[in-house]
Amino acid sequence: MKILEVIQSLASGGAERLVVDLCNEISKTEDVTLLILKDVEHFYLPQLSPKVKVIEAKMPIGGSIKQLVQCCKWVKRTAPDVVHLHSHARYNMLLANLIFGHKYKFYLTIHNDVRDNYAYGWSGLQVRLSGFLGKCKFITISETNHQQFYKIHPRLRQRLIPNGRALPSVSDKIDDVRREMQAY
Repeated sequence: MKILEVIQSLASGGAERLVVDLCNEISKTEDVTLLILKDVEHFYLPQLSPKVKVIEAKMPIGGSIKQLVQCCKWVKRTAPDVVHLHSHARYNMLLANLIFGHKYKFYLTIHNDVRDNYAYGWSGLQVRLSGFLGKCKFITISETNHQQFYKIHPRLRQRLIPNGRALPSVSDKIDDVRREMQAY
Protein backbone atom coordinates (compact mmCIF):
# COMPACT_ATOMS: atom_id res chain seq x y z
CA MET A 1 0.00 0.00 0.00
CA LYS A 2 1.24 3.50 -0.83
CA ILE A 3 0.59 6.10 1.83
CA LEU A 4 1.09 9.84 1.46
CA GLU A 5 1.39 11.61 4.82
CA VAL A 6 0.96 15.40 4.53
CA ILE A 7 1.91 18.02 7.12
CA GLN A 8 2.73 21.73 7.05
CA SER A 9 6.17 21.36 8.63
CA LEU A 10 8.21 19.22 10.98
CA ALA A 11 8.75 22.03 13.47
CA SER A 12 8.84 21.02 17.14
CA GLY A 13 5.28 20.09 18.14
CA GLY A 14 2.93 17.28 19.09
CA ALA A 15 1.36 16.68 15.67
CA GLU A 16 4.78 16.74 14.06
CA ARG A 17 6.15 14.24 16.58
CA LEU A 18 3.17 11.94 15.96
CA VAL A 19 3.69 12.14 12.17
CA VAL A 20 7.37 11.19 12.46
CA ASP A 21 6.56 8.23 14.73
CA LEU A 22 3.70 7.16 12.46
CA CYS A 23 5.82 7.36 9.29
CA ASN A 24 8.64 5.40 10.91
CA GLU A 25 6.31 2.67 12.12
CA ILE A 26 4.28 2.33 8.92
CA SER A 27 7.41 2.36 6.74
CA LYS A 28 8.38 -1.00 8.27
CA THR A 29 5.68 -2.68 6.17
CA GLU A 30 4.30 -0.11 3.70
CA ASP A 31 5.52 2.40 1.11
CA VAL A 32 5.38 5.80 2.89
CA THR A 33 5.98 9.24 1.44
CA LEU A 34 5.94 12.33 3.65
CA LEU A 35 5.01 15.58 1.93
CA ILE A 36 6.19 18.59 3.96
CA LEU A 37 4.43 21.64 2.57
CA LYS A 38 5.97 24.78 4.06
CA ASP A 39 9.48 26.14 3.81
CA VAL A 40 10.31 26.39 7.52
CA GLU A 41 12.74 24.69 9.89
CA HIS A 42 12.15 20.94 10.09
CA PHE A 43 13.16 20.04 13.65
CA TYR A 44 12.15 16.36 13.39
CA LEU A 45 13.44 15.64 9.87
CA PRO A 46 16.65 13.89 11.05
CA GLN A 47 14.52 11.46 13.10
CA LEU A 48 12.75 9.99 10.08
CA SER A 49 13.60 6.47 9.01
CA PRO A 50 15.58 6.21 5.75
CA LYS A 51 12.69 4.08 4.46
CA VAL A 52 10.40 7.14 4.44
CA LYS A 53 10.51 9.09 1.19
CA VAL A 54 10.45 12.82 1.90
CA ILE A 55 9.17 15.53 -0.43
CA GLU A 56 9.85 19.09 0.69
CA ALA A 57 7.44 21.28 -1.30
CA LYS A 58 9.03 24.47 0.12
CA MET A 59 5.84 26.51 -0.24
CA PRO A 60 5.91 29.99 1.30
CA ILE A 61 3.92 30.64 4.45
CA GLY A 62 0.31 31.50 3.66
CA GLY A 63 -1.99 30.06 1.05
CA SER A 64 -2.89 30.63 -2.57
CA ILE A 65 -4.67 29.05 -5.51
CA LYS A 66 -1.23 28.19 -6.89
CA GLN A 67 -0.48 26.16 -3.75
CA LEU A 68 -3.80 24.31 -4.00
CA VAL A 69 -2.96 23.35 -7.59
CA GLN A 70 0.57 22.32 -6.61
CA CYS A 71 -0.83 20.01 -3.92
CA CYS A 72 -3.06 18.37 -6.54
CA LYS A 73 0.07 17.73 -8.63
CA TRP A 74 1.90 16.13 -5.68
CA VAL A 75 -1.02 13.80 -5.01
CA LYS A 76 -1.28 12.86 -8.67
CA ARG A 77 2.50 12.26 -8.96
CA THR A 78 2.71 10.03 -5.89
CA ALA A 79 -0.54 8.17 -6.77
CA PRO A 80 -1.09 6.91 -3.22
CA ASP A 81 -3.76 4.54 -1.99
CA VAL A 82 -4.20 6.71 1.10
CA VAL A 83 -3.65 10.44 1.70
CA HIS A 84 -3.36 11.19 5.42
CA LEU A 85 -3.63 14.88 6.34
CA HIS A 86 -2.44 16.46 9.57
CA SER A 87 -3.14 19.85 11.14
CA HIS A 88 -3.24 22.79 8.74
CA ALA A 89 -2.29 20.68 5.72
CA ARG A 90 -6.04 20.28 5.22
CA TYR A 91 -6.24 23.82 3.87
CA ASN A 92 -3.62 23.21 1.19
CA MET A 93 -5.10 19.84 0.26
CA LEU A 94 -8.73 20.98 -0.07
CA LEU A 95 -8.74 21.05 -3.87
CA ALA A 96 -6.90 17.71 -4.10
CA ASN A 97 -9.44 16.21 -1.69
CA LEU A 98 -12.38 17.46 -3.74
CA ILE A 99 -10.86 16.35 -7.06
CA PHE A 100 -9.26 13.04 -6.03
CA GLY A 101 -11.45 12.08 -3.04
CA HIS A 102 -13.15 9.42 -5.15
CA LYS A 103 -9.86 7.92 -6.37
CA TYR A 104 -7.75 7.94 -3.19
CA LYS A 105 -8.81 7.51 0.43
CA PHE A 106 -8.37 10.77 2.37
CA TYR A 107 -8.10 10.86 6.15
CA LEU A 108 -7.73 13.88 8.41
CA THR A 109 -6.35 13.41 11.91
CA ILE A 110 -7.80 15.86 14.41
CA HIS A 111 -4.81 16.80 16.60
CA ASN A 112 -6.22 19.65 18.67
CA ASP A 113 -9.34 21.28 20.08
CA VAL A 114 -12.25 20.73 17.71
CA ARG A 115 -14.15 23.83 18.84
CA ASP A 116 -11.24 26.14 18.05
CA ASN A 117 -9.95 24.51 14.87
CA TYR A 118 -12.59 22.38 13.10
CA ALA A 119 -16.00 23.77 14.00
CA TYR A 120 -16.64 27.19 12.53
CA GLY A 121 -15.65 29.49 9.71
CA TRP A 122 -13.64 28.30 6.72
CA SER A 123 -12.26 25.29 8.60
CA GLY A 124 -15.67 24.09 9.78
CA LEU A 125 -17.08 24.51 6.27
CA GLN A 126 -14.18 22.55 4.83
CA VAL A 127 -14.67 19.68 7.31
CA ARG A 128 -18.43 19.53 6.70
CA LEU A 129 -18.07 19.77 2.91
CA SER A 130 -15.46 17.02 2.58
CA GLY A 131 -17.27 14.89 5.18
CA PHE A 132 -20.76 15.17 3.71
CA LEU A 133 -19.48 14.56 0.18
CA GLY A 134 -17.77 11.40 1.45
CA LYS A 135 -14.36 12.67 0.33
CA CYS A 136 -12.67 12.40 3.74
CA LYS A 137 -12.84 10.34 6.90
CA PHE A 138 -11.80 11.74 10.26
CA ILE A 139 -9.56 10.36 13.00
CA THR A 140 -9.59 11.72 16.54
CA ILE A 141 -6.67 10.98 18.86
CA SER A 142 -8.13 11.51 22.33
CA GLU A 143 -11.44 10.86 24.03
CA THR A 144 -11.86 14.63 24.52
CA ASN A 145 -11.53 15.59 20.87
CA HIS A 146 -13.54 12.49 19.88
CA GLN A 147 -16.49 13.72 21.98
CA GLN A 148 -16.08 17.32 20.78
CA PHE A 149 -16.04 16.24 17.15
CA TYR A 150 -19.15 14.09 17.59
CA LYS A 151 -20.97 16.92 19.38
CA ILE A 152 -20.17 19.46 16.62
CA HIS A 153 -20.32 17.11 13.60
CA PRO A 154 -22.63 14.23 14.67
CA ARG A 155 -23.32 13.04 11.11
CA LEU A 156 -19.69 12.81 10.00
CA ARG A 157 -17.84 9.50 10.20
CA GLN A 158 -14.95 9.48 12.61
CA ARG A 159 -12.87 6.95 14.47
CA LEU A 160 -10.98 7.30 17.73
CA ILE A 161 -7.40 6.02 17.56
CA PRO A 162 -5.73 6.95 20.85
CA ASN A 163 -2.48 8.87 20.46
CA GLY A 164 0.39 7.05 22.05
CA ARG A 165 4.09 6.83 21.47
CA ALA A 166 6.13 3.70 21.81
CA LEU A 167 7.93 3.57 25.13
CA PRO A 168 11.66 4.18 24.99
CA SER A 169 13.71 1.01 24.90
CA VAL A 170 17.12 0.29 26.35
CA SER A 171 19.83 0.74 23.75
CA ASP A 172 23.03 -1.21 23.34
CA LYS A 173 24.89 1.85 24.68
CA ILE A 174 23.51 1.51 28.22
CA ASP A 175 26.76 0.22 29.72
CA ASP A 176 28.72 3.10 28.14
CA VAL A 177 26.25 5.59 29.57
CA ARG A 178 26.45 4.02 33.05
CA ARG A 179 30.27 4.17 33.02
CA GLU A 180 30.22 7.82 31.93
CA MET A 181 27.66 8.72 34.59
CA GLN A 182 29.71 6.98 37.29
CA ALA A 183 32.78 8.91 36.16
CA TYR A 184 31.07 12.14 37.23
